[in-house]
Amino acid sequence: MLWAGVTPEPGLELLQHSVEQAFAPLGFPPEGRPFRPHVTLGRSTRNAKPRDFAGLEEILGGIDFDETVPIDNVDLMQSTLQREGPVYEVKCHERLS
Repeated sequence: MLWAGVTPEPGLELLQHSVEQAFAPLGFPPEGRPFRPHVTLGRSTRNAKPRDFAGLEEILGGIDFDETVPIDNVDLMQSTLQREGPVYEVKCHERLS
């Protein structure tokens, strides 16, 4: 998994907590690990080697993501890993306002 960390914000942490609380009664237990906000950039194959990513950390480390982006939609996604790659399905879409 290739991801970029996002600076923790109280509103984002409250959203994550609210989602966990809403889904717990539906049989989705809360994460056992601390919340680490991030943006998933991509996935590698299972047989990828560390050398395949040589220099990537340095390149990404040189990018300054210094933007605030308002969020007006939230999609609950299901990803199903298959031999050909992941298949994504929107399970629920909510417009925020």
